[in-house]
Amino acid sequence: MALIILSALETEVEELIPRPKFFPDENPKDYDRLHKSLMSDLAPETHYQRALATSLVLLEWEAIRHRRLRENAINLAYLEIAGSVFRGQGVEPPSPGVIRDAASLKAEVLVFPEKGDHAKVVSQLATLGYSPSDLLSRAYHRCGKVIESHENRLAEIERRKRYLYEDYQRLKAKNQRRVEKERQRER
Repeated sequence: MALIILSALETEVEELIPRPKFFPDENPKDYDRLHKSLMSDLAPETHYQRALATSLVLLEWEAIRHRRLRENAINLAYLEIAGSVFRGQGVEPPSPGVIRDAASLKAEVLVFPEKGDHAKVVSQLATLGYSPSDLLSRAYHRCGKVIESHENRLAEIERRKRYLYEDYQRLKAKNQRRVEKERQRER
């Protein structure tokens, strides 16, 4: 009976906790898959459990987003630095931004090996006196404040997820004890 009532009102609970606003490179279907998967794992039995479980899904989505944004910042800095090196300008590009030329195409192969002959580009980079790790280290240094911001946010999200999950588990255990007592009374 409780499951039938929950199913009938799930939509109302979901509407109270809005979906995230999606960034241009995010696919709402990815969020929907994450939501479905985590809700299946958490198996909320009451409306409040469902609200807590939805909050956990939103926190997980936010963590995924911050990890992606952190990696994108590093990749962009890496592209700029690699392009500068291949242009003969050293590891400090004269101006920010990715320029579309032969050097930037080599830089893209360094960041995205599937876009070309990665080994050849790494070899060319070595003849210039650099390794991919050298450039990646510079990229991390360049976007250190951005990385730190995302890392701090991720740490806070993970802390919030842990506390919320502990609360969720206590609530489920309490509900389970209540259901067991009701079953014993019915016998």
